[in-house]
Amino acid sequence: MLSNFAKYFLLCIVIAFVFPSILSAQEGGTGTIILDTASFWRVHYTIKPPVVKKEQEIEKITFPAKWIMRSTPSPSADWAKPDFDDSGWARFPGVSPDKVSFLALVCMRGKFKVTDPTKVKDLTLLATYRGGIVVYLNGKEIARGHLPKGGGLGQLAEDYKDGEAHDRSLSDVKIPDGALRKGVNILSTAPMRALFF
Repeated sequence: MLSNFAKYFLLCIVIAFVFPSILSAQEGGTGTIILDTASFWRVHYTIKPPVVKKEQEIEKITFPAKWIMRSTPSPSADWAKPDFDDSGWARFPGVSPDKVSFLALVCMRGKFKVTDPTKVKDLTLLATYRGGIVVYLNGKEIARGHLPKGGGLGQLAEDYKDGEAHDRSLSDVKIPDGALRKGVNILSTAPMRALFF
């Protein structure tokens, strides 16, 4: 239980739609992993044809097989809220397919318990990912990287600059006081694709 710790560290690493996320707590220089890639996550995949930019226009890459051009729906708007029923979502350890051009969005929900939120101090988020990402804690957005402000699910991430590494990151994002609640807490990540390159 997290109530035994005075200082907390949240590390969320999301690489190329591989979602190793780690929630660890620290006290006196030693860490305890609370939520990581070996933990079970609830996951929703949104599949769409890849897109490219041609002469300043966004265009789907087309394939002759009709079945491969179908899209799947995004999750409902309340997917990141703590009381959302994710029981119908896939459940597996925090590793997901990577480098899949049809994977437009992956919503992941990890759960952890806190017995005394008032003892949580210095909670920090670090994220490494491809494309863009939005991270929520208990349904409230706490971080966004390489995505327009206020945009919804399924948007395209910012274009990569010439020579930019594929892995992008957020670092030292401070989690606001009061973001945790007593009992079950939900860490939700939503990496979104960039243009296919």
